[in-house]
Amino acid sequence: MTLPQDYAPIIALFIAIPVVACALYLLAGWLLGRQRRACPACAQKEVRCVQWIRATVLIDGRRAPDSWCYYLCDACGARFKQHLGKDYEVPSDEEWEAQCSEAIKR
Repeated sequence: MTLPQDYAPIIALFIAIPVVACALYLLAGWLLGRQRRACPACAQKEVRCVQWIRATVLIDGRRAPDSWCYYLCDACGARFKQHLGKDYEVPSDEEWEAQCSEAIKR
């Protein structure tokens, strides 16, 4: 007959593995969230994403994914828009206010 204390290391292992995996997952997310891009205007690594928009568009009657990302440089204050991961564009003031004003306040 096996005693309950014989199962203690196995139970501890079954508890420790998910806890460690969860901690590593959260740490990786935190580190990736702090990663910054280089600013096209000043070359400092201070560009952060302030708004990401995902949409679906119709192309020739078929649905296709579409997305825009708005960036702000904390070093020089430059504002950029990136469509589907292509080159940066400079959005108009009206577009920036309409898309990003609430996101920056958070």
